[in-house]
Amino acid sequence: MNKSQIIKAVANNFGLSKNQVKSTINEFLDIIEEQLVESTSVTIQGFGTFSVIKWKASRHTKTGELINTPKRKFVKFKPSVNLKRAVQWQ
Repeated sequence: MNKSQIIKAVANNFGLSKNQVKSTINEFLDIIEEQLVESTSVTIQGFGTFSVIKWKASRHTKTGELINTPKRKFVKFKPSVNLKRAVQWQ
């Protein structure tokens, strides 16, 4: 399912226009993005937590020597227990 399909489903379920739902979802995603850019985690109870992690230094597998890699940040998602259970039992 992609973003446009989600917008259509929400609009149909709540009897709203696609434009209303699209602007709401875009604002929701913008807020999450803003918080992650500030390195603040975002928790949606019953769904999961988005957080930012820093790339750790890499090591050469044979020599154990540190490899110079560019410092980067990545977004991590940790699903909630409820989401894990829902997916596991479906």
